[in-house]
Amino acid sequence: MYIANWRNCTEYEVHGEAREVCILGSSDTSLNECKELPKLPVAKKMLFFNHAYLTVGRQLELHMGVSEEIHYIIKGKGVFYHNDETKEVSEGDTIYIPAKEIHGLENTGLDTLEYLVMGTVVN
Repeated sequence: MYIANWRNCTEYEVHGEAREVCILGSSDTSLNECKELPKLPVAKKMLFFNHAYLTVGRQLELHMGVSEEIHYIIKGKGVFYHNDETKEVSEGDTIYIPAKEIHGLENTGLDTLEYLVMGTVVN
Protein backbone atom coordinates (compact mmCIF):
# COMPACT_ATOMS: atom_id res chain seq x y z
CA MET A 1 0.00 0.00 0.00
CA TYR A 2 1.15 3.55 -0.72
CA ILE A 3 -0.55 6.61 0.77
CA ALA A 4 0.19 10.19 -0.28
CA ASN A 5 -1.67 13.26 0.94
CA TRP A 6 -1.65 16.33 -1.32
CA ARG A 7 -1.54 18.55 1.76
CA ASN A 8 2.00 17.27 2.45
CA CYS A 9 3.31 18.15 -1.02
CA THR A 10 4.84 21.42 -2.16
CA GLU A 11 2.57 23.61 -4.27
CA TYR A 12 3.83 25.15 -7.53
CA GLU A 13 2.48 27.23 -10.41
CA VAL A 14 1.73 25.57 -13.75
CA HIS A 15 0.60 26.87 -17.16
CA GLY A 16 0.00 30.44 -16.11
CA GLU A 17 -2.03 30.91 -12.97
CA ALA A 18 -2.97 27.37 -11.88
CA ARG A 19 -1.58 26.00 -8.63
CA GLU A 20 -0.80 22.26 -8.34
CA VAL A 21 0.79 19.65 -6.17
CA CYS A 22 1.99 16.37 -7.64
CA ILE A 23 0.54 13.58 -5.50
CA LEU A 24 2.02 10.78 -7.62
CA GLY A 25 4.17 11.09 -10.67
CA SER A 26 7.08 12.66 -12.42
CA SER A 27 6.70 16.38 -11.83
CA ASP A 28 9.81 18.48 -11.32
CA THR A 29 11.01 16.96 -8.05
CA SER A 30 12.99 20.06 -7.17
CA LEU A 31 9.62 21.73 -6.59
CA ASN A 32 7.94 18.84 -4.90
CA GLU A 33 8.36 16.99 -1.62
CA CYS A 34 6.51 13.97 -3.05
CA LYS A 35 9.66 12.99 -4.93
CA GLU A 36 9.19 9.55 -6.41
CA LEU A 37 6.40 7.59 -7.97
CA PRO A 38 6.31 4.34 -6.03
CA LYS A 39 6.78 1.06 -7.89
CA LEU A 40 3.07 0.44 -8.47
CA PRO A 41 1.61 -1.45 -11.46
CA VAL A 42 -0.49 1.61 -12.31
CA ALA A 43 2.72 3.67 -12.56
CA LYS A 44 3.59 2.04 -15.88
CA LYS A 45 0.83 4.09 -17.56
CA MET A 46 0.64 7.16 -15.33
CA LEU A 47 2.90 10.20 -15.66
CA PHE A 48 1.29 12.21 -12.88
CA PHE A 49 -1.71 12.50 -10.61
CA ASN A 50 -2.09 16.06 -9.34
CA HIS A 51 -4.37 18.10 -7.14
CA ALA A 52 -4.86 21.61 -8.56
CA TYR A 53 -6.90 24.77 -8.14
CA LEU A 54 -7.65 28.12 -9.72
CA THR A 55 -8.71 31.04 -7.59
CA VAL A 56 -11.50 33.32 -8.81
CA GLY A 57 -10.76 34.85 -12.21
CA ARG A 58 -7.57 32.81 -12.78
CA GLN A 59 -6.87 30.43 -15.64
CA LEU A 60 -4.83 27.44 -16.68
CA GLU A 61 -3.59 28.96 -19.93
CA LEU A 62 -3.97 27.17 -23.24
CA HIS A 63 -1.23 24.61 -23.74
CA MET A 64 -0.55 21.35 -25.55
CA GLY A 65 0.23 18.43 -23.30
CA VAL A 66 2.33 15.47 -24.42
CA SER A 67 0.12 13.00 -22.56
CA GLU A 68 -3.53 12.07 -22.41
CA GLU A 69 -5.14 13.89 -19.51
CA ILE A 70 -8.20 13.39 -17.37
CA HIS A 71 -9.46 16.34 -15.32
CA TYR A 72 -12.03 15.84 -12.55
CA ILE A 73 -13.74 18.92 -11.12
CA ILE A 74 -14.00 18.59 -7.33
CA LYS A 75 -15.67 21.93 -6.67
CA GLY A 76 -16.39 25.23 -8.35
CA LYS A 77 -17.23 26.05 -11.93
CA GLY A 78 -15.48 27.31 -14.98
CA VAL A 79 -14.95 27.07 -18.71
CA PHE A 80 -12.85 24.30 -20.25
CA TYR A 81 -11.18 25.00 -23.58
CA HIS A 82 -10.27 22.15 -25.94
CA ASN A 83 -9.04 22.96 -29.44
CA ASP A 84 -11.91 25.08 -30.83
CA GLU A 85 -14.48 23.92 -28.25
CA THR A 86 -15.58 25.78 -25.14
CA LYS A 87 -17.67 24.02 -22.47
CA GLU A 88 -18.90 25.05 -19.04
CA VAL A 89 -17.76 22.65 -16.32
CA SER A 90 -18.68 22.25 -12.67
CA GLU A 91 -18.41 19.95 -9.67
CA GLY A 92 -18.49 16.28 -10.67
CA ASP A 93 -17.53 16.78 -14.34
CA THR A 94 -14.77 14.63 -15.83
CA ILE A 95 -12.97 15.84 -18.96
CA TYR A 96 -10.81 13.63 -21.18
CA ILE A 97 -8.18 15.29 -23.40
CA PRO A 98 -6.27 13.21 -25.99
CA ALA A 99 -2.49 13.66 -26.19
CA LYS A 100 -1.06 16.62 -28.08
CA GLU A 101 -4.27 18.64 -28.13
CA ILE A 102 -4.63 22.23 -26.97
CA HIS A 103 -6.57 22.77 -23.75
CA GLY A 104 -7.02 25.15 -20.84
CA LEU A 105 -9.37 25.99 -17.98
CA GLU A 106 -10.72 29.24 -16.58
CA ASN A 107 -12.41 29.82 -13.23
CA THR A 108 -15.60 31.74 -13.99
CA GLY A 109 -17.26 31.07 -10.64
CA LEU A 110 -17.38 32.95 -7.35
CA ASP A 111 -15.26 30.39 -5.46
CA THR A 112 -12.02 28.50 -5.97
CA LEU A 113 -12.16 25.90 -8.77
CA GLU A 114 -10.56 22.73 -7.43
CA TYR A 115 -9.72 19.72 -9.60
CA LEU A 116 -7.65 16.58 -10.03
CA VAL A 117 -5.64 15.96 -13.18
CA MET A 118 -4.02 12.72 -14.31
CA GLY A 119 -1.63 12.36 -17.24
CA THR A 120 -0.92 9.02 -18.89
CA VAL A 121 1.87 7.59 -20.99
CA VAL A 122 1.05 7.47 -24.70
CA ASN A 123 2.44 4.48 -26.59
